[in-house]
Amino acid sequence: MAATNEPEAAAAKIGLYGEGLTIRYGHAKKRTVWTEGADADGTAADSYDVVAFTVWGRIDINDWWDRW
Repeated sequence: MAATNEPEAAAAKIGLYGEGLTIRYGHAKKRTVWTEGADADGTAADSYDVVAFTVWGRIDINDWWDRW
């Protein structure tokens, strides 16, 4: 388990550790914004930038829902 403030750093970490790892926005599992693996969202080893872009987009959507 590791914590970071930046999706780019999280992408690098999960790229090293492999499938099944998640990036969450907060501590709750319901706020999972990326699941590592070919059968899930994809692999961070392919592109850290794609992971970061996807995570930032999902965080923005989650924030919007929380405001309502």
